[in-house]
Amino acid sequence: MDPFTILALAQTAYGAIKSGIAAGKEIQGMMQDVSSLMGSVGEITRLVADPPKSIFQSKETAEKRAMDAYAAKQQINKMMQEAQNLFVSEYGYGEWIRLQEEITRIKKADKLAAEKAKRERENFLRGLMIWVSVAVILLCFIFVAFFVAYLLTVKG
Repeated sequence: MDPFTILALAQTAYGAIKSGIAAGKEIQGMMQDVSSLMGSVGEITRLVADPPKSIFQSKETAEKRAMDAYAAKQQINKMMQEAQNLFVSEYGYGEWIRLQEEITRIKKADKLAAEKAKRERENFLRGLMIWVSVAVILLCFIFVAFFVAYLLTVKG
């Protein structure tokens, strides 16, 4: 994703947090918005640290992309700080810490679930490859047996 798309997503999440706090929305209802904003911060940080490389782009465009990503990161960090300040002023610092812990717990659970699904998919594909290999070998043996039987009947 390009920095401007990430920035747009962050601005949407920030707006939702800001309006949620103004409307007195429950903390649990804003968890998704805060998580989305934090995800944007993480994504733009990865983009700044390791921008995508292309052999067809000149050095100037790479530098421009890096500057755009850096500027977007600064804006997102500012929005994140403002969202934190709004949240803390409304619900208190303890609730902010609890929210951060819950978001971290959910992200870890999602990551573990994705890793488990990947392992299960790999195991399934490995098992499928074994069964397909066995079937191919078995068909080869059957083909050879019928071919030998055919040769014996033709000669004899």
